[in-house]
Amino acid sequence: MNLTPVQEAYLIGRTKKENLGGTACHVYLEFDGTDISFEKLQNAWREVCAGCPPMRMQFQDDGTAIPMEQPFSDKVLYLDYSGKTPEFAREELLKLRNSFSHRIMHTEAGQTAGLFLVHLPEHRSRLIFDLDLLMCDVYGFQVILDRLAQCYHAQEAHYPALPFLQNPAQMYACHYRAFTAEIEEHSFLRMQRILTEYSLD
Repeated sequence: MNLTPVQEAYLIGRTKKENLGGTACHVYLEFDGTDISFEKLQNAWREVCAGCPPMRMQFQDDGTAIPMEQPFSDKVLYLDYSGKTPEFAREELLKLRNSFSHRIMHTEAGQTAGLFLVHLPEHRSRLIFDLDLLMCDVYGFQVILDRLAQCYHAQEAHYPALPFLQNPAQMYACHYRAFTAEIEEHSFLRMQRILTEYSLD
């Protein structure tokens, strides 16, 4: 199976030898929640991996993709910091972010997505999701997350030219600064009502 021109560009850009930064076109997301069940999440992720053909593809350097019978991995990585101090958990989460947000997956072996659950103090949870965009576009990973939520809840309920700051050729790798913004629940619900009134997503 041949790759699309966009996928071919991603494939070239992820290599350092082409002077394009050596960083994969990569989605990295973190979600905060409470009391997320590892067992339920693992079952849901396994179902998502089994039912999503692009998550069972090997992307080769010659610009082709080879389907696999089984996904590279359907395991949810898990850490339990619920008994640790908030300061310890905060430092460890930062280490995870620095490691996972810039990782280059082994797409040639079929590694295209990952899911990480961290249990934190005070019954909080952090869900870390990353995906190589060789596998799908932005809408595609939204579909995967929607499917994950459906599978998770189904176990208890049933329902249906910017300028460069630096010359890329002189950079060993690209790094980006993350910004966090929080929206209060009442503001989010108000936005949702307004968008619904105008039939917007």
